[in-house]
This record gives sequence, C-alpha cells and structure tokens, in this order.
Amino acid sequence: MTYIKIKNLKKTYYDDPVTESIRDISLDIEEGEFVTFFGPNGCGKTTMFNVLCGLETDFEGRVTINKKNPEHARVGFVFQNYHDSMFPWRTVIDNVTFGLEMEGVSKAKREQVGNKLLQKVNLWEHHNKFLYQLSGGMKQLTSICRALAFNPDVLLMDEPFSALDYHTSRKMEMELLKIWRENKKTTLFISHEIDEAVLLADRVVVLSKRPAEIKGIVKVDLPRPRTLEMLRDERFYKIRNKVLDLFEDDGGAR
Repeated sequence: MTYIKIKNLKKTYYDDPVTESIRDISLDIEEGEFVTFFGPNGCGKTTMFNVLCGLETDFEGRVTINKKNPEHARVGFVFQNYHDSMFPWRTVIDNVTFGLEMEGVSKAKREQVGNKLLQKVNLWEHHNKFLYQLSGGMKQLTSICRALAFNPDVLLMDEPFSALDYHTSRKMEMELLKIWRENKKTTLFISHEIDEAVLLADRVVVLSKRPAEIKGIVKVDLPRPRTLEMLRDERFYKIRNKVLDLFEDDGGAR
C-alpha cells in the first residue's frame, strides 16, 4: 500500500538570486519501507524532508503521508546534529519523552514509553544522565528514541550518523535496523555514504545535482536482517555499483 505519495514536487526560493531547489520529483513509498536518498551536497534532499515534515509549506505539487497533508501527519525527524533537537538541561528520559509531554501525556505513561525504547537500545541504565555524559552514538540513539516515542506515521532521518567515526557509524546502522525491524516504521534516510545508503535500504533513490530530480531508483535485493558481513558480498557490490553509476552519470558532487 502506498503510504507516502510525492507527485510533481517543485520548490523554488525567490530570493536574490532565485534558486530552484527541486525541479520535479514524483515518488510512491510503501508502508513499512526503508528508503534512502543519495545525491550531491546541496541538491535539495533536506528541502524535500522539510516539505515532508511540514516545515516547508510553500511548494508546488502534491505530498501526502497516509493520505494526510504533511502538516497534519505525525512525523518523527532525526537531525544530522543532535544539538538541533535535544535539550542539554534535560535528562535522557526527559529528552526522549519531550514530545509526549507536549501532548499532555501523564508522566507515568511517558516514562513507560521512554523506558521501553531505551531498554531496546541498551540505554536504560543511562536514563537519568545528561547529554554531556553520553558518547556521540548514545546521543544519536537518544535522538532516535525521541523521534519514535510519540508513535510517528513516518520517520525522517537526515544524515544522522555523519559526525560519527566509521566504527560507531556501522554499529549505529545495525542498531537502527534492529529498531526498524521491531517498529516497522516507514523510514526515509538521507545519506552521503554509499555503503550506508545501500546497506540500510529496500530502495536507494539517486538524486541529481540541484535542482533535484530523480536520476534512478535502485532496488536493494539483499536478504534481511542485514549484517555488516554483507559489505563484502559480491551482490552488495553489484548494487553499490548501480548506485554509483547513476550518481557519477552527471559528474556527481560539484
């Protein structure tokens, strides 16, 4: 069943100079699907996510999430930098349950939901700590738990692991896939790291240089659950090369 429908999405910023960010994007995403977006810096990926989460309402075309306009859908957003969404003066559990608190959910219910999520990612023992007491990976796991706590219709993730080292990024990818298998939330993920984009996804959407258009969509026909050993698999490299060929077709990043 189509869960997210993007039809002829266009976005232009009428500043000085006028900037065409998204030229024409149409895409259907199924319920429970994990889709990654791979493209050059500044091509319009984050702008598209801002449309999907209702932050950007001045656009052409039609976008719906579970048959609702984005501003009326429940969207969880995990930012590239946890500083953009987390409160350093609140504990881990209070950060995770912030959205529920804003909705007026009782403290007992908030903590029940938050503690369950933290237990799933092995962070419960840190639930009363502050962010400065956590590693970078723990902070991003806290951010993911926060996005999931209020039971969103869709989860948007904008390069959430880009600031982490290689080992921590790989570990976080496996943690994310474990969470996704348990929750089966429709997930859209922006990545600038080709191995990450392929390893996580059911499909990889390759975008052009700005203004963004879809250059191609590559189906990732690898079994789940995914493992890091798949990074050495011949099948993985064939899919990776398809993505890379599309990306490099117009010169890749500027």
